[in-house]
Amino acid sequence: MKKRLVVGVSGASGAPLAVELLRALQANPEVETHLILTRGGEMTLRQEMGLTAADISALADFTHDNANIGAAPASGSWKSLGMVVCPCSMKTVAGIVSGYSDNLLLRAADCMLKERRKLVLVARESRSEEHTSELQSLRHLVCRLLLEK
Repeated sequence: MKKRLVVGVSGASGAPLAVELLRALQANPEVETHLILTRGGEMTLRQEMGLTAADISALADFTHDNANIGAAPASGSWKSLGMVVCPCSMKTVAGIVSGYSDNLLLRAADCMLKERRKLVLVARESRSEEHTSELQSLRHLVCRLLLEK
């Protein structure tokens, strides 16, 4: 049985990273990818690479509608290896840090934290003091959860 991995693509610059990640995972017969693409992620793919949502969806085994907050990746009973958000915008980081789960990508990330599953964020645009603070908050949250285990 294949192991599920959620791949979120948000609106930060770095669309080629997401495409290459999905291509690499596509070559691994043991991994089943579940793509969640935000509206910002879709816009960035189009601007940086000329790709559509259908183009990137073709690289994943399954694609989930970001507006469907009740989809499987938002449930703790749905087992997965974890989640990678690549690229991860600072807006997405802020949503994860604050628990503001108003879409599937954020709810799935929140679920990964709650279930103590791996959550990898490929954060972009993280040079400002405010952004560093957000990332530090997330780091402490993750560390706290790992220590509670």
